[in-house]
This record gives sequence, C-alpha cells and structure tokens, in this order.
Amino acid sequence: MSSQPQWSEFFDRVIDGYLLLDLEAMDRISMEGYGNCGYPMLLTIFSGADLLGGLSSPKWSDDPRKQKKYFKHFLKEYMGYGDENLIQELRESVRNRLAHSFLTDNHVMVYKKQLSQAIERRDNLLNIDASKLFQEFKTAVSRLKAELNEDQALSRIFENNLISMQETYVRNNIKIQFNEPIDVSLSAMLMPPSGTGRTSGASHGFQLKKPLQVIRTDNKKGRGRK
Repeated sequence: MSSQPQWSEFFDRVIDGYLLLDLEAMDRISMEGYGNCGYPMLLTIFSGADLLGGLSSPKWSDDPRKQKKYFKHFLKEYMGYGDENLIQELRESVRNRLAHSFLTDNHVMVYKKQLSQAIERRDNLLNIDASKLFQEFKTAVSRLKAELNEDQALSRIFENNLISMQETYVRNNIKIQFNEPIDVSLSAMLMPPSGTGRTSGASHGFQLKKPLQVIRTDNKKGRGRK
C-alpha cells in the first residue's frame, strides 16, 4: 500500500494531472485568428481556483453564498491579488459569464502571449493574457502544494473538505437506489473506474461495487427525470 498522503494522490491525479496538463495542452495551441483556446483556459483556471480555494478554506460548504469566498481566497492567498474589486470583477465579468454563456462582458479582452502582464487595465478595458495568467496559476498551485507538504493541519483540512464535497454531491445532486452502502471515502474517490487510465477527460469518480440506478434531480425536492 502506498505511503503517499491521500491529499497528495488527489493532487497528483486531478490537479497536476487533469487540470494542469489540460492547461499546458491548451497553452501550446497557436493559431491565426480563432481557435487559440483563450476562453477555455480562463474558464479552466477559474474553475481550478474555485476548487482549490474551497479545499484549502477552513470549512467547505455547498452554500453558493459561501462558495464566492473560495474564489477570492485562492486569488488572494495563493495568486497574490490584493484588489478585492478586481477579484469581484474577474468572478462576475469573466468567470461567471464564461461558465454560463461562453461570453465575457464587453469590456474584457482576452489574449495569449501578447501582453507584458497577466492582467492590464487600459482604455477602460480589462485585458487578460490567458497564457500569463496560467503561469501565475501554476505558481500558485505549487505554492499551495508546498504548504500542504509542510503543514499537517492544512493537509487534514484539505482532505476533510474533499470528502465533504464528494459526500454533499452524492446526497444533494443524485438519488441512488442501491442494495449496498456506497463508499464515499477519499480512497474510493481516487480509484479510477475499471478500464480507464489517466487520459485527460476520463472519469475519476466513485468506484461502485455494483451497477446502480441513478436518478438525476433538478432540485432537493427530487423533481426530475430518470
């Protein structure tokens, strides 16, 4: 059995593997005109900030009002952004807009490897270089990983938040009909489903003992469809 900490297994697979390697692949894309993956890079970076900000916070919650704090926590504590107005603008005008409509607000301009800094404000425009922001994000991820290696209290918080996140997803977002208990331990979450490898985009969810009937619901009252 591996002596590697459980948080480290998750970090190696999901963060250093899926998240950063997908960003590395998008960053290498260089095309004339459209297709440079600037928007997908920003959306992936900010999704990662949401995830890591939540896992490194004192206590994770699925309350959307509290989840806003996770984005700010990661950008302030690990990416070094001290301007809370800028953080709010990045969340509302870039992160939220891209997540819901694949469009930023009109004053946001996105580039790759063209600006001298990751974020520049010029002529009433918010200019973002996705490649430079990725480098800042990668440095921030390394900073968090170093802290997790050095701080046992933080690593316990990280693992507990990860388990809470997975348990909440199971309880609130799907209703499962089964004959055996579901294993929501961190070790089970880290176990890849049979027949899958580390290929980017492959599932890394729970490994269940038996096929289960899953009913996805639209809200907590259970209204939805099979």
